[in-house]
Amino acid sequence: MATEYVIGIDAGGTSTVAWLASAAAPWPFVPLATAVAGPGNLRSAGFTVATTSIRKALDAVRTGVSGQVRAVCLCAAGAGREADRVRLHEWIQSLSVASDAIVRTDVEAVLAAASADQTGVAVIAGTGSLAWGRNSAGETCRTGGWGHVLGDEGSAYQIARSALQQATQMADGRRPETRLLSELLNTLQLQTASQLVSVIPAGSQSPSEIARLAAVVFDCAAQGDHVAQSVISTAAGHLATMVTTVTERLALADDCVLAMTGGVLIHQPEFRQQLLTLLQRADSRGAVLVEQPVAGAVRMAGGLC
Repeated sequence: MATEYVIGIDAGGTSTVAWLASAAAPWPFVPLATAVAGPGNLRSAGFTVATTSIRKALDAVRTGVSGQVRAVCLCAAGAGREADRVRLHEWIQSLSVASDAIVRTDVEAVLAAASADQTGVAVIAGTGSLAWGRNSAGETCRTGGWGHVLGDEGSAYQIARSALQQATQMADGRRPETRLLSELLNTLQLQTASQLVSVIPAGSQSPSEIARLAAVVFDCAAQGDHVAQSVISTAAGHLATMVTTVTERLALADDCVLAMTGGVLIHQPEFRQQLLTLLQRADSRGAVLVEQPVAGAVRMAGGLC
């Protein structure tokens, strides 16, 4: 009997990751092939760029595969609207790469990677932020995910933006100066705070580039900068509110599965613990750090949930 495969794809704002696994692989599985391509977020990259990246990753992960691909599950950022999911589904079906095609949002892959029955809450804190959950009745709820102009509280972008606002207040004397101001200017290679006006609002820095400044804020906080610490504490509070709101609206248990991902939560363990403490999960009950959301896409493709 020929081997059957499944493919999971996590199409995000920065990159698109594809994994191929045996359809008969037990959980947790080891991918047989992996591939990475460019941005796959429909909203930020646009349909043409996103599908080009997805196709590139899909073709690469299938290289050398002689068996049949039973199912492909595409979990894409920016696919929250039904019309976008339908368009993506029609597109991926037209490629005829698998017998079955599933299209979901990127956050669903995060939860599937942590929860066998896909119930619980997933929280993402990377360049952007959101929380999303599903209960046993199949009801879903989302908070956040409004983008960097209207929301993204608790994200790397919001942390960096808040720090920059605090820095401008330091520069004109509205608050006492701390090392945060000089560290931000040094990182941006600016001589004076007045140069921030030409660098940030002018659009020469994208949201993802600004979000990288969050690392400076975390470094300053670790060295005792009280302003940086306040910015980070506020960000953790925003994420906790998102998670709590989803949990309450779906009537989930306080210790339900909490799947956490995104650069801020993955790379800042103290921040992650701060969030868990605010959620009264000091012992990490039900909390799962998801470093590879694409595993959830493979899990859904294989019907392993």
